[in-house]
Amino acid sequence: MKIHIRLECKKYLAIFLLSPVVFFSCKSFNPAALPPPIQAPVSSFSANVPLVVPKHLLDQIIQEQIPQILFDQKSLDMGNGIEGDLNFSRTGDISWKSIDGQKLQLKFPIRIQGKLGLKKGGLGSFFKSKVPIDKSFNPVLTFNPVINSDWKLELREFELLDLGGKMDLSVLGFEIDLSNIVQREISNIAAQNFGAGRGLLDLKPIASTQWNKIGKPIVMNLGDEKTGFSLHPKEVRFHEFFDPNQNLNIWLGFDGEVRSHPEGVFPSVSAIPAVLSPNSRAENTLTLSLPLTVTYEQLDRILAENLEGKVVRVDKKTTMEGTEIQTSAFGKLLAVKMDFIANQESKKPLNGKIFAVGRPFFDHDTQSLRLSDFNFKISTTNLGAKTGIGLKKRKIIRQLEKRAVFPLGNVLEESLNGIEDRLKFSTPYADFKLSRLNLAPAKFYPTASGLVIQIQIGSQLEVDWK
Repeated sequence: MKIHIRLECKKYLAIFLLSPVVFFSCKSFNPAALPPPIQAPVSSFSANVPLVVPKHLLDQIIQEQIPQILFDQKSLDMGNGIEGDLNFSRTGDISWKSIDGQKLQLKFPIRIQGKLGLKKGGLGSFFKSKVPIDKSFNPVLTFNPVINSDWKLELREFELLDLGGKMDLSVLGFEIDLSNIVQREISNIAAQNFGAGRGLLDLKPIASTQWNKIGKPIVMNLGDEKTGFSLHPKEVRFHEFFDPNQNLNIWLGFDGEVRSHPEGVFPSVSAIPAVLSPNSRAENTLTLSLPLTVTYEQLDRILAENLEGKVVRVDKKTTMEGTEIQTSAFGKLLAVKMDFIANQESKKPLNGKIFAVGRPFFDHDTQSLRLSDFNFKISTTNLGAKTGIGLKKRKIIRQLEKRAVFPLGNVLEESLNGIEDRLKFSTPYADFKLSRLNLAPAKFYPTASGLVIQIQIGSQLEVDWK
């Protein structure tokens, strides 16, 4: 989204608070019956990213992650009175395919090297020498890779379908078929190292490393003051499967809170949840609310800098000035109290106090903040002041409507740049960035401490696989 308006907030904040309808509504209300300020709801973020890891990249990962030496053990008891020193090693690339969208079938080119002989005792006491073995075969096996709720990768349902070669050997003049023995040992190795409850890889440290890069506070400027926003994930969702083209599909989701922090007290990056939840969502979405708070002290200061002593011309004969300006909450509305002086040619100045309330809203056409549904009360001992203001009502409205604009372009653009920068990152296998990014103030909450502006952000995550 391109923001074209680049004006300073301070210059226009006073004007939007003095929108004409604030002062000239026919509705009645009682300023003394002050409703309590509201509380802004917790700001949140939600992201769901459907990742499609291409087959060629999966093949690269498989070849890199499965070691060359698969098994190396001395004095392995192979049954039938035979023991051996065996080394299982890869002799080439592993071929693979997915089955039923969940299981993987792998074909390993394996070389077995070592020595076999009789165990000590019995005949083994007389025949101490061991027979060398050097055989190659291509076993085919299947398993179901599962990401557990504790972030650990586990290989379930391991099955050796085919040994992929005959393992015969001549020992003491006898021909011995070791196929069943080797097949049994491969199954035992799988059960001991990849069986149920044995995490092959802990993914949480990997995920935490990436989160530490993107979870740092997002900083925005409002005038001369900085505000930081931190993301606190409460739930991480996960679902994975293989599509018909052998690509790995991962549906990754996040839900959490967004908290604001004044300058100097930005927190460290929050931890990701310890438990993964299942994910059933396939859409690519990112929604984020930034709770930008403008304190009433800021509003008062900005209004004083821009309005006190400044003349607003109503018509050729009438001007108005405001002084002693104060802002506050009035329930769900924003209140402005000020002293006023209305000067008219050839007449005495009219003065008094105005208590006005209005509902903030965002004007998408002008990318500005305005007020609607206004009401007001005038407190004055001068009856002419009430009458004079009433007579000039329409003219005052027309004049102030031209100035009743509070551009948020610079704030929105800074939010956009901060979000884009924070959620743009790289991994060894892919680059991630946001696309279709749009943002705008969505809701406004006059709270006890200030006006909370929830800036709503929507986007999608774009992935460029390497």
